[in-house]
This record gives sequence, structure tokens and C-alpha cells, in this order.
Amino acid sequence: MPFGAAASPDLTFLPLAIGATAFGVGAVGAVLGVFAVVTMITFVGLTVGATAVGYQMRGEWLEKNANTITAIVLIGIGVVVYRGL
Repeated sequence: MPFGAAASPDLTFLPLAIGATAFGVGAVGAVLGVFAVVTMITFVGLTVGATAVGYQMRGEWLEKNANTITAIVLIGIGVVVYRGL
């Protein structure tokens, strides 16, 4: 299975939605609502956490090399995505 497949809403949510149809439209709506809320809480929580950690990092070296570090990380992500890891 490709790396991004688990993060795809289609592949993770579809079995839940199909299973919820056995209990009616309300169950499908509830599953949709829970999925949406949990997704938003996860995104906001990770963003706030990463921001809080980022504000704790100080130092002349980090400020001087921040753009280089960002570029290296983005290139690394690009390589991983390109190779399908």
C-alpha cells in the first residue's frame, strides 16, 4: 500500500460510511460529523503543538540557517513522495 493511501479519506472513511448505512441516514451523518471533528481537532492540535515547539527554539545558528533547513526538509519530502515510499 502506498504511503499516502492511509491518509486518503476515501480509503479510511468509505468502509465506515458503508457500515453506517445499515443503521440509517442518521448514523451516516453521525459518522461523517465525528470524522470531520476529529480531523479538525487533529490538524489544529498538531499545528498549535508545532508552533509552540517552534517558538521555544532560539539561537543565532537556527535563525541564520532556517531557510536552508526548510529547503532540505522540503526536498526530502519531495524525494519520498516521488519514490512512493
